[in-house]
Amino acid sequence: MKKQFLFLVSLIALFAACNSASSNEDNLVAVDINDFLEKIKYHPGDPFIETFKKSEFFKLSGLEDHVVETANGTILSIPKGAFRDKDGQIVEKEVTLEVTDIASLEEQIQSNISGQHKDKVLKTGATLFINATADGQQLAFNKKNPVYVATKLQTELKDALIFEGIRNPEGEMQWLAPVKPKQFLIPVDLEELDFLPFNFALTAQKNLPFRNYTVATKQLLDSLYYSFGAEYPRQHSMEETPSGPNSSFKFYQLPSEDDHAFDSLITCTGIDPSAIKTIKEAPFAQTLIATKAFEKRMRYLHFAKEQAALEVYIQNLDWDMARCDEKVAQILGKGSAYQTQFKAFARENLGNIKDVPPSVKLLGDYYSKQLKKTRNQLVQLKKALDKDLETKAALAQKKRADYQKILYKRAEYRLDKFGFKLEKMGWIRIAEAIKPLEKFDLEIQVKHGEKYDRVLVYAVDKRISSIFAFKSSDKTLFREGYQGDPFLLYNKMQEAEAIVVAYKGKEVFYDKATFTVTPVIRVQLAPQIITPTMLNATLHKMESGYEHFNSIKVDLAYQAAFYAEELRRKQLKSDLAFVAPLRRIALPCSYFLHND
Repeated sequence: MKKQFLFLVSLIALFAACNSASSNEDNLVAVDINDFLEKIKYHPGDPFIETFKKSEFFKLSGLEDHVVETANGTILSIPKGAFRDKDGQIVEKEVTLEVTDIASLEEQIQSNISGQHKDKVLKTGATLFINATADGQQLAFNKKNPVYVATKLQTELKDALIFEGIRNPEGEMQWLAPVKPKQFLIPVDLEELDFLPFNFALTAQKNLPFRNYTVATKQLLDSLYYSFGAEYPRQHSMEETPSGPNSSFKFYQLPSEDDHAFDSLITCTGIDPSAIKTIKEAPFAQTLIATKAFEKRMRYLHFAKEQAALEVYIQNLDWDMARCDEKVAQILGKGSAYQTQFKAFARENLGNIKDVPPSVKLLGDYYSKQLKKTRNQLVQLKKALDKDLETKAALAQKKRADYQKILYKRAEYRLDKFGFKLEKMGWIRIAEAIKPLEKFDLEIQVKHGEKYDRVLVYAVDKRISSIFAFKSSDKTLFREGYQGDPFLLYNKMQEAEAIVVAYKGKEVFYDKATFTVTPVIRVQLAPQIITPTMLNATLHKMESGYEHFNSIKVDLAYQAAFYAEELRRKQLKSDLAFVAPLRRIALPCSYFLHND
């Protein structure tokens, strides 16, 4: 028995234009013979032949685009190359298009097109019979260049479906194979769409604060995510630690082993952040990219970690969303856990933006050029930032080396004043040099030292115009000096001074105490607030005639630089700790350690 096909068309879209035709040489396809069975509205003897709605016929050229309208107001937009013959060739000659447009309730009753799907009664919105022939030969639609249909619904339908109809000799309809009609996509403001990976924003918010941010603003999230574009793709051996330098910077410490990285092979897959930055630009505002439907797909593209899948949507902005979904499912393949999801998306049968301009095809080239430009900008920015970090680290190291020289000069100067010539630093030689001197136990305690940001303590020997800098682990108890100047020398019962300069925020505190050198010396200092100007004047007066390397003011300047470097490193460490989990989300990587 021959089958007749009616199409129950609901909403406004049956097919949406996806592509343009090209030459037959490029468009030969394998055909389904069932597509070329003669299409008949009804069988001979159908009891409703006399009252059945009459068909309308249109003569079309296969070489031209056409828009035809039925008496009931249904519009068919037919691109050139819309039909194929039984050999798979695109039809370029004259085509006869037959359309039966059944709209009103009266027409439905007279044509008896009502019916059921399984056990459900159908509420009809519109019904069409569409057929095309050339020279009396049955044609089939070119699925690569579909016909667009817009029809008026006679009744409002909440969940409309398109059914394929079969009419039996008794004039009864059976409706099969329901699919959702293609729907226009509605563009929204690109700024309202979230194309970031799942959990990216939540992770950022969870790990705040970050610098001056206490809320993960859209600007912050976008900036963080796009910055990873400079690292995409990462598939090489790394010689820099992903965790960054040791946050503790002490000028008297050599660089820690933590400042160096293990050698590792890193492989990263995922969506290129530079691509996301590019499609968030104005030229894509009236494309399928700027839709909630694409936003939904973007989340799963991140899960699938396949850049080529994203490119399908970007490089084919004139396609229906459903066609893009099908292509993505093919690219992902059965090995992907997300192929099923994109097949489900394809079944939603979403179209494109209404009246999408032909110029969207040009955006594919624009995207490629802009992506390259964006990547280059991000890479150059990262190089500039890396260079800045290297410069600051190098300056800090130079500052460290300069200060070590100052400490050495202090030690040399002090030993020389006590009658010892310091020719070489070393524990044994120094120990032998100071052996004749009396030993003493000096401990300087700073009251509430822990409440200050920095506490700097010095011992001053006015007799020889010498200073000695102390260090402490708790900013309260000071008992030892730095590596370059570790030993304090005094004569028995001589007088000396202990000085403290402390900082809290922008405030400065100062205190001084005189002590006599005895076997056991305990000094208490209670810093009092002082203006920077007054402190400078006090130290200037006290250090009159002192060598540059024996100046507390000079030492304070070095200590300020070291503190700034330590804060910088702590900030860098904090930044890297904040960014690390975001990087793992944006650029999921696998680390393979190897030993040579």
